[in-house]
Amino acid sequence: MTTLVVQPDELAVIQTKQATDLNWRTCSSSAVDEGLHLWRQLHSRIDNQAIATHPSWIKSWINHYGDLVSYRFLIAETDGIVRGIALMTDGVGKKNGPFPVRSLHLGTAGEPQVGSVCVEYNRLLVEPNYEPQFIEGLAHTITNNPTWEES
Repeated sequence: MTTLVVQPDELAVIQTKQATDLNWRTCSSSAVDEGLHLWRQLHSRIDNQAIATHPSWIKSWINHYGDLVSYRFLIAETDGIVRGIALMTDGVGKKNGPFPVRSLHLGTAGEPQVGSVCVEYNRLLVEPNYEPQFIEGLAHTITNNPTWEES
């Protein structure tokens, strides 16, 4: 099993233990052009018709909320080819009663409730053959990230 370490504000490359595993890295919001470029490349290679994974949707969300919501791209590759990519965001303005709650979101989410686009069907952008490994890696990232209280 591969342990992933995700640094929200810097580019991190994490090599997995087996050659057949995915190589993971993050691309911070300061490298948004690289993240969107990789997103477009993967989207053009696979048959994914979900609007929430279209590069234009991701770019539009970042243009509207990127200054307000902290985000990064989690990228999984083999042999330098992107096999899966996810947008990870830190929620803004979330509360449980009077208490603020730090939340982690996948996809275009995390903006304050007022003015939210309320995406109902965020999807993962991943090649079908790599989906199980990608989901396992995301789960590891989420469960091993101590900076959030709710996902």
